[in-house]
Formats: sequence, C-alpha cells, structure tokens
Amino acid sequence: MYQKEGIRSFYRGLLPSLFMSVYGVIQMYSYEILCHQFKFDTGQAKKISWDNMAIPFLIGGLSRSIASATLHPINIVRMRLQMKTYSADEFKEKKLHSTNKLDQVRYNGMLDCIKKMYKNEGALSFYKGITPGILKIFPSSGIFFLFYEFTLGTLNTVEWKFKQTNSNKFWEEEKFK
Repeated sequence: MYQKEGIRSFYRGLLPSLFMSVYGVIQMYSYEILCHQFKFDTGQAKKISWDNMAIPFLIGGLSRSIASATLHPINIVRMRLQMKTYSADEFKEKKLHSTNKLDQVRYNGMLDCIKKMYKNEGALSFYKGITPGILKIFPSSGIFFLFYEFTLGTLNTVEWKFKQTNSNKFWEEEKFK
C-alpha cells in the first residue's frame, strides 16, 4: 500500500470514522428523549415484569435504529473510501473482469465520494443495506437497554439502602480526608 499509494492510503476513511464517534451520543440522547415522551422513568426497574420489560426493549431498539439511520450515509461513505479500488489499467493488468462500472470508481476524499455516489447512483445509494442492519441491531439493542435499566434500578436500590444504614461513616474517617 505504501509503495503504490503512499502514507495517505493508511488514513483512507478517517474523517467519516471520526463522524461515527457520535453514534453513542445520538443513541443515548434519543433513548432519554423517547423515555421522557413515553413517561418512563429510567433506573426505576427493580424486578422483571412484563410492564417494565416492553418499554425499555422497544425504546432501546428504536433509539439505536435512529442512531444507525442517522449515521448510515456516513458509514457507507467510510466503507467506500476504505474499499480497494482499481483503475482501468490495474483491471487489465490483474486480468480482472467486472460488469459493474462502479468497481472502477476511485474516490479522492469524502466529498468526492459523496458527489460521485449521488451522481452515479442517486440519493438512495447512501441507504443501501439499512433494512438488514436495523433488523440485526434492534433486538440486540433492546436487550442491552433492558439490562441497562435493571442494572440502574439495582444500583439505585443499593445506593438507597447504603444511605439508610449510615454506612458512609467508613468514608468519613481521617484516612480518607
């Protein structure tokens, strides 16, 4: 890679990857907003029951789906930039055959990739593969947020009991001041 394309080849797709770092922020923000909209108090689930299982599962799956749909175009651009592309000469030299003209498209950065994708494939190209992606992440994220709520509920219960028993005298000793 270095010999043919230089040091820049190691950093292909870095800028879109940096944009992807806000994924967790979007997910947690949408989770909290949706919980507020459905009047669900986070961290209050102390035991498993049907009425407090469905809401975190559904809202958790939906919040991750929102984050995924929001950042899917950037993820597609990142993957396109990181894919190995060949020029027409390299196709002939390596004796490769492809009927897809997009296999030979080279991108010179993020904006170039966005322009070429929009021009050659249209706006929907930024959302290719989103349906299977959401079908995959919805249940796992729902289960994650279900356990997240029960963990918060358990920790809140432990904290409340700790405060009630005045066990915090341990932290007030001289060695911790």
